[in-house]
Amino acid sequence: MENHSAENGHSIFDAISQLFGKSLRPDVEAAEKISSLAEMENSFHAALQQLNGKIEDLRQQKLQAGSNTVSSPAAHAEERERRMNEAHARILNDILAMHRKLATGIDPPTLDALATFLEECVEKVAKERSVPEVMPCCRSSILRRFHHEAGEGAWDEMERQLAAQSEAWPETAQRDPIEEEAAFERRRQLKYREMKNDFVNYELARSAQLIRGIERAWQADYPDPGTPLWRELVLEGVATALRARILEGYYDRLLANKEKIVTRVTELVGRELGALQAVLAEKNLISLEDAHRVAMSSGRVLDEVIPEIAWQVIGEEKSG
Repeated sequence: MENHSAENGHSIFDAISQLFGKSLRPDVEAAEKISSLAEMENSFHAALQQLNGKIEDLRQQKLQAGSNTVSSPAAHAEERERRMNEAHARILNDILAMHRKLATGIDPPTLDALATFLEECVEKVAKERSVPEVMPCCRSSILRRFHHEAGEGAWDEMERQLAAQSEAWPETAQRDPIEEEAAFERRRQLKYREMKNDFVNYELARSAQLIRGIERAWQADYPDPGTPLWRELVLEGVATALRARILEGYYDRLLANKEKIVTRVTELVGRELGALQAVLAEKNLISLEDAHRVAMSSGRVLDEVIPEIAWQVIGEEKSG
């Protein structure tokens, strides 16, 4: 701001007076007033300049502070990892607390052992699905089938424990103010059934993380502790530990009945091999459809039929 006090012998206060149709009288009293007002104007201008200077200084300090706190990609990743680890530790603590509350019998060492078991199953599936041999592929398919079968039983067991402790499932569905109670209840039940179905169909790799409350889809932005979504994840973690315990029991029975399963599988693979060789022996094989049909049948044997045989065998052993 420029100081126009001396310009044309008038100050801004003269201009204000003239604006309202008044002028200062050229007497001593008026001269004193003009001098006083001019002093005030100069002081005001000086103070305003000083304030603007401070504002600029503060702005520069803020910019400098901002430039100092802008994290590098590595620092950003480190901060994100720190927040994730904090969330994982807190939700794991809540999962263990819920195990105690529901009296599942799963304490920290047991949970660690079950988590390790799931991780080993994931490694087996990943390794055995990458090799062309028949039997390793069969073991991989059997593990995945047993994991699937354990899902519903684990969920049902968790529901029984919740009912026994009068613990309600967290309410995550939002009700529209104009929605009728019956319609909202149907939607809520549908959402719950879908969640259970999704849980049963989870892959082994997901279970290996979920048992500790790790939900990669949320990255570092977990919901607030104690919220319905947080409690929902806690209960899924509890159900996953129950699932791992059931799966471990299935696996033990699989090993105990290995010879019986191998015998039945060998007979089945032998029959499928005969069909494959018959197709390959055809000198004038021109039906691509037939070739695809036999190939699909053989693939189904590995992915579905053999796991079903294993499931039937351990079922017989259990009922016996």
